[in-house]
Amino acid sequence: MEGTFTGPRDKVERWLTGIWEEILGIHPIGVRDNFFDLGGHSLLAARLFARIEKVFAQSLPMSTLFHAPTIEQLAGVLRGEKEKDSSSWTSLMPIQPGGSQPPFFCVHGGHGRTLTFGTLSRHLGPDQPFYAFQARGIDGEQSPHTRIEDYAAEYVMDMQAIQPEGPYFLGGFCSGGTIAFEMAQQLRAQGHEVAMLALLDARRVVRQPRSRLGRRVLIHVGNVLRLSVSDKLEYLLDKVRGVTQTAKHSIKTRGEAPSARDILDRVIDCAEREYVPQIYPGRMILFRPGEQPAEYYLDPYLGWEGLAAGGIEVRDIPTGSGTMFREPHVQTLARELRASMEAGKNARLSAGRDEVLRSGQRA
Repeated sequence: MEGTFTGPRDKVERWLTGIWEEILGIHPIGVRDNFFDLGGHSLLAARLFARIEKVFAQSLPMSTLFHAPTIEQLAGVLRGEKEKDSSSWTSLMPIQPGGSQPPFFCVHGGHGRTLTFGTLSRHLGPDQPFYAFQARGIDGEQSPHTRIEDYAAEYVMDMQAIQPEGPYFLGGFCSGGTIAFEMAQQLRAQGHEVAMLALLDARRVVRQPRSRLGRRVLIHVGNVLRLSVSDKLEYLLDKVRGVTQTAKHSIKTRGEAPSARDILDRVIDCAEREYVPQIYPGRMILFRPGEQPAEYYLDPYLGWEGLAAGGIEVRDIPTGSGTMFREPHVQTLARELRASMEAGKNARLSAGRDEVLRSGQRA
């Protein structure tokens, strides 16, 4: 922790400090320490806000953490000294609005939240503007869209309020990859340039003629075949433990009303399955988790093969599925993503120079 340590100065800050130290497993924490710099991520943030709601009887949107990432700032929100959130809805969250580089716009996963991207943005650096989209319906007060095309149209409109013209640098995590894909299609149809379309751990969900159970059995068989003899038993035991935990959770939550997040997950999943993609005229970059051998065994392009006329570049990140945005793997992701953005900018400059040369020859 950098700078001068500042401890809690009143009851609100003391309670928040206790919650942060419990959630993050760090002691002591100063009131001016940044949640994300301390290793916070979206799962820990969900636990944090659940505890805040229980202790303070206030329900805050998790996007509050982008505007108030310290105990001092969050205490101000809880005291009513700062606005909890804007009353006017917008899907676009400015995670890192400053910087001289072209903005990077990234679409949420199925849970609809943007906190996943906080650490990635910091590793991209202070000169890289970073905006993320949050899904309508995440707060339980609005009805979510039911079509991928509608998510994409809303996000394109909100993005163009920040950047009216291309070139655009787009990304999408998990199911957000499908939304980003459709956004790129709509932008190209409007005549805009898309300099980069990056899919981050984004498997395309399609209707499968084979049962879900049958597909999962094939995945597990592929995994077991690639493991050493000593690891096979541990893998199988791990899957048994996972099934047991799922069953316990199902029993515990039976009879409870589904949360806004659960509803949004299901709606987006259904929208993905109903979406029929057309061939994208440009090029895509697929960032895969490198520790998922069975996924590659069944489909190395995670469902996207043949959908990009300009080809698909694959970049493996040394991590398992779902942990790409956590330390230390997020550092590799940031480095690879930064290189892809530079390549997109350089390709555009090269194309511009070629066009100037062609124009001179015609003259």
